[in-house]
Amino acid sequence: MILVRWIAKSFLITVALGGIDQAVGQVPVADISGKWVGSLDVVHADGSVDPDQAFLSLAVRDGVVSGTAGNALDHQAPVTSGMVMNSRVTLDVSLGPDRVVRFELSLEGNHMHGTASGLPVEDGSQIIVDVQRADSAWRAPSAITHVPDRLFENVAALDQKLFNAYNHCDLATIGSLITDDLEFYHDKAGLSVDKKVFLDNIRDGICGKTQRELIPG
Repeated sequence: MILVRWIAKSFLITVALGGIDQAVGQVPVADISGKWVGSLDVVHADGSVDPDQAFLSLAVRDGVVSGTAGNALDHQAPVTSGMVMNSRVTLDVSLGPDRVVRFELSLEGNHMHGTASGLPVEDGSQIIVDVQRADSAWRAPSAITHVPDRLFENVAALDQKLFNAYNHCDLATIGSLITDDLEFYHDKAGLSVDKKVFLDNIRDGICGKTQRELIPG
């Protein structure tokens, strides 16, 4: 009797595990096969943007992605490793024996966006990828958009911060905004070198006597 119960229990466990395996196997894999076109922009730490384009030709089988990718139709490199898992897409694109560019993208319908790494950019920069599904002639349903360039507004904001500190004799803030080896040329006093000399001159000769105003534009 005990043996019969043990067999029955083992059978139920086996059936249950088989059901789990079947359920896992039935999880749909997003089919991103086809052509994708969009932007591949290098966003620098100062807010400036180097805009470029991205062209992806992909195929999916059992969640594994293959194909090519590049910044032009005649400049394509092979996808050496790729995977789709739920809404997450990862692609490794080989640009040679020593360089692999990795795309880490999120899928939202006919739109993928995320970042790329592995290209030669300076520290603090990001490579932003934004692509949409295209037809067989690489035509996208809407215009390609790029990351807005923020360089002008970033410089203007720093100018405003510097001028506000200057107008209120906030030497600590001024000091945080200028380099230690500052070279300042004055039309009457000539050259002064070093941040401390510059700050001392502001404290002793300028504070409370003049104002700077940022002119819009």
